[in-house]
Amino acid sequence: MTELTTSNFWSYLWNITKDPWNKFKGDPLLQSMSAAGINIWLLVIAVLGQFWVIFSALLLIAQAYNCWLVSRSELSKIKALLIGLFIVAINIGALVLAVLAQFWVFGSTALAIWQFLCLLKICFKKNS
Repeated sequence: MTELTTSNFWSYLWNITKDPWNKFKGDPLLQSMSAAGINIWLLVIAVLGQFWVIFSALLLIAQAYNCWLVSRSELSKIKALLIGLFIVAINIGALVLAVLAQFWVFGSTALAIWQFLCLLKICFKKNS
C-alpha cells in the first residue's frame, strides 16, 4: 500500500493531481487518487468548453456587426472577408472545445468505474 506522506486527504490528493498520469500505475489507492486527479483536469476542460460556447455567441454578434459595416460601406469587402474568416476559424475552435468538453463526461464515468474497481481491490486485499 502507498505510504501516506501527507497529513490529510486534500494535500495527498493535490500532490497526485499535479501529475496524475505518472501516478496512475501502482497500487489501488494511487490509481484511485490518480483517477480523481485526472477527473479534476477533465472538469477544467469542461468548464473551458462551456466558456467557449458563450464566447462563440459573442463572435456571432461580431460577425453581424461585420456584415452591418460592409452593408453601410464603412468597411472594405476585403477587410470584412478576412475578419469574417477569422471569426469562423475561432468558432470552429470553440465548437471543437465544446464537443471535447462533452466527451469528457464519458471519461469521467470510465474513471468512476476504475475507482470502484480499485476500491474492490483495497477492500478484498489479503493482509500479509
